[in-house]
Amino acid sequence: MEKVKIALVGVGNRGWYAHLPIITRMTDALDFVAICDLDAKRAQEIGESVGVPYYFNLEEMLAKAKPDIADICTPGETHHLVAKTVAEHGVSILCETPIAITLPCADFMISAAQKNGVKLEVSENVWRFATERLKAEIIRSGIISKVVRTYNHRIWGAYHSMNALRTYAAFREAKSVWALKTQNSLDHPITDGRPMTTETFVHAVITFEDDILAFYEQLSPRNSPLRRKPHTEVEGTGGSIVDTDVHLVDKKLSLKRITNDAGALERMALETDPAVVWENPFAQYGFSGDDQIAVATGLWSIRKAVLEDAEPEYGSTNARKDQEIAMAIGESSLISKKVELPLKSVTTYEQNIHANYERQYGRSPLED
Repeated sequence: MEKVKIALVGVGNRGWYAHLPIITRMTDALDFVAICDLDAKRAQEIGESVGVPYYFNLEEMLAKAKPDIADICTPGETHHLVAKTVAEHGVSILCETPIAITLPCADFMISAAQKNGVKLEVSENVWRFATERLKAEIIRSGIISKVVRTYNHRIWGAYHSMNALRTYAAFREAKSVWALKTQNSLDHPITDGRPMTTETFVHAVITFEDDILAFYEQLSPRNSPLRRKPHTEVEGTGGSIVDTDVHLVDKKLSLKRITNDAGALERMALETDPAVVWENPFAQYGFSGDDQIAVATGLWSIRKAVLEDAEPEYGSTNARKDQEIAMAIGESSLISKKVELPLKSVTTYEQNIHANYERQYGRSPLED
């Protein structure tokens, strides 16, 4: 199997626990040539633990290690700047989510990739989860007939939820968003990483082509014992999918996980006649968890794009659309009006994000 050289940029939370274990197991497809992180101690510790050269300076790493791909797992507000530097060195990009914190920042990095002739993939994981892959196959099979409504009740946030809702709508174009945001105090503090005494609720209705409605809810704190279990729903004219159950007129079926003798996921199946099946292309690596499979799929996508000079599986266009709907929700909840899509200009919501960035870092996020 032909390998590509890959460098992991950022070994904080997501880079360390989600990407590093996948890269180090896909040794037949990926030649792991470097780790880079501003935290010198962490870069050294992790580099030495996996036997990979480590760097503290991005440009030095790109010049010396000469990767084909940089897997960017730095904080979201840095994605567009890191990606520009990577692209200017002729290196293709796999970027963690979000693609960028605003659409102007996303366009900044997309432009850099195009200008330098490199591939840009985004590691959006939700639609790549095994369970979500099978749901998409079920929708395509027509078992629940025409999709009319989809729901995301607090199970993921922002761009991740938009990715799921767009998948359920078979990637039809979103036409408009109407959102509201409310806050209320709680009788008792809820711990969600830190004690919280205020609850923030966001509700949005997204209209897609073909009159498909998507309903999005987000709550902070997200994991509150006071509220119902987060879940997803897809309602069709002939049935529905609620989390991992399929409801038809005469029966309820559940999505099945089939593993091999080593315990790795081989496939997901819905036992209809004929069965609807999704095969795990990464079973040979022992990947079974949804996030493991999702990260591996993103890595495989950018590898294939580089080797075949092809477009990535998801790419910047789809990732930008996810973030565009999320920005529209923020804008609609801010101005208390419906927002039409696609967005025609920079929103007030995004301007506020840019202003916060400038206050924190002392410069515009779009400063070259």
